[in-house]
Amino acid sequence: VTIENPLIQSKEAEREEKFNPVTPSSYKLLLSENHSVVKTSSCYDTDTRLLALLHLPVKDPQDYYSLGDIVANGQSLHGRVLNVLAAVMAVSE
Repeated sequence: VTIENPLIQSKEAEREEKFNPVTPSSYKLLLSENHSVVKTSSCYDTDTRLLALLHLPVKDPQDYYSLGDIVANGQSLHGRVLNVLAAVMAVSE
C-alpha cells in the first residue's frame, strides 16, 4: 500500500484508542478520510526501492517468547499479550 497525506503524531501513553498496536516507535500514523489516500497495488507494481524494507524488523528482537517459554510458564502468562517467535516446518491437510 501507499499512504498519501498521513498525519504523524507522538504517542500518548495514557490515552486508550480502539486499535492501538504495540510498536517500538514513539509516533503514530493517523489517516483522515478527507485528506489521506490509501492506494493498493498489485505485487507486479511494487516499487523496487521499497523491497529493502521487507528485511527491517518491526519489533524489538528481544521482545519475543519462544514456544518453549510459553509451555514452561503458561499459567503465569495467562491473560497477557505475547509476541511469539516460531517457525512453521510443514503444513498438511
